[in-house]
Amino acid sequence: MKPLFPVAIAAAALVLPLAAQAETAVTPIDLDAQARCAALFAIVANEQRRNAPGSEKFPPMAEQGREFFVQTGLRLMKERALGEDAIKPFFMELVGKIQKEYADSPDAGTRLDQEMGTCMAMKKTVEADVPKE
Repeated sequence: MKPLFPVAIAAAALVLPLAAQAETAVTPIDLDAQARCAALFAIVANEQRRNAPGSEKFPPMAEQGREFFVQTGLRLMKERALGEDAIKPFFMELVGKIQKEYADSPDAGTRLDQEMGTCMAMKKTVEADVPKE
């Protein structure tokens, strides 16, 4: 009779990575990071509306960021128990904080490019999780 131990090890080696992937797939996006991205999209949309130099290198955020912003607001209301009247002040404060960070940054352009890249990837993930009507 052949020992089953090597077969069990081989089976575990195949199954464990799948379990890890499944666990990773259901890990929710950090709400603070999502809110930051929503605020950053709003800032970029405003800069695009003003035709600020450099803002054209990003997708039109007034359109593309809108659903992400709405989903983030709904999530804040649900998970943080924020009332609808608290959403605008929450984002206004966050936008002000981000604008100050960028104003104080010695390399704001590079930082914005990096952060927008991260946020655009997050946007795709959030959009994929939103049920289609």
